[in-house]
Amino acid sequence: MDKKEKLIKRSKMIYRNFGMCNMLKKIEQKIIDMNDPQLSLKFSKLFAEADIQKHAQVILNSGAPDINTQFAYAISGADVEAHGQVVLDSKDPQWNYKFALKVPGANVLKHGKVVEESNDIFYNFEFARDVKDADTKSHEKVVLEHKNAEYSYLFAAYIPDADKNAHCNVVLNSKNPKHIYNFALYVKGVDIKPLQQAIIETHNLDYICFFAKIKGADTKLLEKIVIERKDPRCCLWFAKNIPDADILTLGKVVQESKAPIWNLEYAYQIEGADIEAHYNTLLEIKDFYAINQFKKVRQKIDDKKQEKEENSPEL
Repeated sequence: MDKKEKLIKRSKMIYRNFGMCNMLKKIEQKIIDMNDPQLSLKFSKLFAEADIQKHAQVILNSGAPDINTQFAYAISGADVEAHGQVVLDSKDPQWNYKFALKVPGANVLKHGKVVEESNDIFYNFEFARDVKDADTKSHEKVVLEHKNAEYSYLFAAYIPDADKNAHCNVVLNSKNPKHIYNFALYVKGVDIKPLQQAIIETHNLDYICFFAKIKGADTKLLEKIVIERKDPRCCLWFAKNIPDADILTLGKVVQESKAPIWNLEYAYQIEGADIEAHYNTLLEIKDFYAINQFKKVRQKIDDKKQEKEENSPEL
């Protein structure tokens, strides 16, 4: 235990037994004379009778934005304007964001201006999202200038008065299937058609499949692409997850792939699949392990049918 920790521990013990007595006041003065902002912060938080003004001066003199923020937030009666000025002078976007967010009475517009001028895309987004009375349009301008698809999607999704069309253009120009999909899924009130076309143009079959679940998507167009690409895994996903999927046509692609695992899975997982056709595919390719497994699959299918019949209400 170092000297500072011992001072705090001793202060707690004295206070517990004698309150804010002369002995404790002498220790407090010693702490103030040490000119250690972290120590002054700890002492001020521990004891309501601490000399707040003297500890505040130590903290103000330190110029540390983090400790000034913590002091202004934790200590009743702290000079919010004075501590806020230290944070403003630091030009630190993280602590200007935190000061505006946590400290009642903070000058939101001034702290927001520092964050804006930092050009930090993360804290401009956070400030606009989290801080009450933030100038969201100024922070939005910074985000848009970065042309970052991820943050444009986040800004449009979380900030009520965001320029959704401007952010949509950033996302479309990125040609990133993940962000295009997320924008279509989470940003309300956007035109789905250009986003769907952008997803198609990425040629990413996984996200083409995922997009089919979005309200307003052209599932038949997307299904056609999946069928044309002849990927048995994606055909299985599409048949399993899209209500109006063409089960037999997708199953035909799976059969033509001659892939034993996907024929097994399709027959087992997809209601309405042509079980015999998938079984014949396995016979044709003479995969005896898969044929043996298919017998177990068939038994599971029969068990599921029987269970469904038993649970059906009697007429």
